[in-house]
Amino acid sequence: MVRRTKKEITAPLLLTIATAILYISGASPSTFGMYEGMNWYARFTYQFLHISIWHLLINMWNLWGITTTYKIRIWHLVTAYLISASPFFYGDIPTVGLSGMCFSLMGIIWYQVLHTKLYHCWILVFIFIGFLFPGTAARLHLYCYCIGFIVGWLNKPVKYETGD
Repeated sequence: MVRRTKKEITAPLLLTIATAILYISGASPSTFGMYEGMNWYARFTYQFLHISIWHLLINMWNLWGITTTYKIRIWHLVTAYLISASPFFYGDIPTVGLSGMCFSLMGIIWYQVLHTKLYHCWILVFIFIGFLFPGTAARLHLYCYCIGFIVGWLNKPVKYETGD
């Protein structure tokens, strides 16, 4: 098991609780969702809103699974949040949910995975499946994973060979 600081345990838990509270409160995706002509604050709030309870549960399960299985630091969460708040994707319908942030995290931590080729293949399958369903932010998922992968690659620990 990976040892974590209190901040590293508390941050995903608070994120999960805040997202669930927003869903229960009935906040409107058309007010906070990411779309062309949105309010300035929508870029930073759309991740915390969800369309349905199933959407919320899938995103929370994914986020909690990533943060409890891998060594996720606070900077990983902040970086994933900023990647998912990028200005490049707008749709006809509001984009909401933590899935962009989750795909960013999956890209950032790729080097921690035991079987990286299999891992990348499964991620690509999930992204491809997203393109098959209308209303899914598959382009955002692909973008977030790719940028997260680059961030992970740039921050990957270097292993030095010792010459005996």
